[in-house]
Amino acid sequence: MLYPFKFKPIYKEKIWGGDNLKKYLNKDIKSGSKIGESWEVADHFEDNSVIINGELKGETLNNVLKEYGRELLGTKPEDRYLKRFPLLIKFIDANDKLSVQVHPNDEYANKNENGEFGKTEMWYIVHAEPGAKLIAGLKPGTTKEEFKELIESNELENVLHKVKVKTGDVIFIPAGRVHAIMPGLVINEIQQNSDVTY
Repeated sequence: MLYPFKFKPIYKEKIWGGDNLKKYLNKDIKSGSKIGESWEVADHFEDNSVIINGELKGETLNNVLKEYGRELLGTKPEDRYLKRFPLLIKFIDANDKLSVQVHPNDEYANKNENGEFGKTEMWYIVHAEPGAKLIAGLKPGTTKEEFKELIESNELENVLHKVKVKTGDVIFIPAGRVHAIMPGLVINEIQQNSDVTY
């Protein structure tokens, strides 16, 4: 019964978004719009992907997961993964810098965020303007005390590790790593199905 699904994208307007998803991915969005994210595969509290092909056309990913859980995910996943699809896959259009953020791991999120998943993510750089950068972690040697002082003095940017990127690069962001997406990037983000952000 299962087959390769195609989903209707879920577009998210963001103040830092733009229309590069149309330019680089041929997404059906208006020129001049502020679309920051296109959720391609989502089974989230906020939104749920809808299948647009085959026998299950019109069904949500969550409904299919409930009916075909082990068939869809295999026999090994924990039961909690059968309640919500474990991944959220999206495209991001960063026309401006995004906030510096960090996400919890599964253990912390489950305990402190009402059973949510943690959030480890991976970025594939679909397009990078010349000189584009990401923030991925802190500069080596940054101490906990220094980090705290810089937050209090609003000077954290001094120790953020900026990484030049180009089209085709892949960046792994484990839960707990400070990070940010900077302007001039279109990114494919594959992440755990969580939106818990600090």
